[in-house]
Amino acid sequence: MEVLIIEANADVAFFDRSFIILFIYTGASPVNEIQIKISLVASLYSEFPHAVLAAEVPFSYGTRRADIVMLSGNEATGFEIKSEGDKVSRLDYQLESYKDFFDFCYVVCVAKNISSVRKTVPSSFGIVMVQNGEVSFVRRSKHYKRLNKEALASVLSSDTLRKLTGRSDLRSKHELCKQASEVCTLRNLYEHSRTQLFERYAPSMELLKGDVNSVFSPDDIQTITRSAPTELVLRS
Repeated sequence: MEVLIIEANADVAFFDRSFIILFIYTGASPVNEIQIKISLVASLYSEFPHAVLAAEVPFSYGTRRADIVMLSGNEATGFEIKSEGDKVSRLDYQLESYKDFFDFCYVVCVAKNISSVRKTVPSSFGIVMVQNGEVSFVRRSKHYKRLNKEALASVLSSDTLRKLTGRSDLRSKHELCKQASEVCTLRNLYEHSRTQLFERYAPSMELLKGDVNSVFSPDDIQTITRSAPTELVLRS
């Protein structure tokens, strides 16, 4: 695939089936989170055209949000972004919840903070670097298989949890998840969690595919940021 680099100071990244046009951010301001998201999503969209991509995905009872998530088959990959201005001192704590829920876990950083990220991130986590609009996988993530059953259950709807547990008397989401983690197998909760994530975000991904032509913009990131309504309409 041919790559064409163009200097610019804009939050966009071009994509085409035969080539990618990546903008180099030449402005004096540091590369921010939205620029990193655009570059990452454009790269993943090119490399994994059949995957579902989502942004700001809540998990662990909604107390944590993954900056970017890629759903491919039954596997979910979580990406935590650390831009130039972000502190990495609490990164190890933030990542604990990732390995309880995702099959693969990555920290996405820039050249200026990759050294501190390397020192902080566990060796089992992958590292992705975005530099001048280009995305490179510095280190591949371990495949996490011993996931946390309660964490998987926490993204399921209450109706699904009641069906899985047979406890229609329980009203608290926390109680339902606790019960599900006790009576359901890891495989069962894993498959249900991945299925519901796919159903929640696949419509938004289809909207993105129909809307994006050759350029990714902040609007496209917004498209995949929230789970879609029942009916979707393409932007004119």
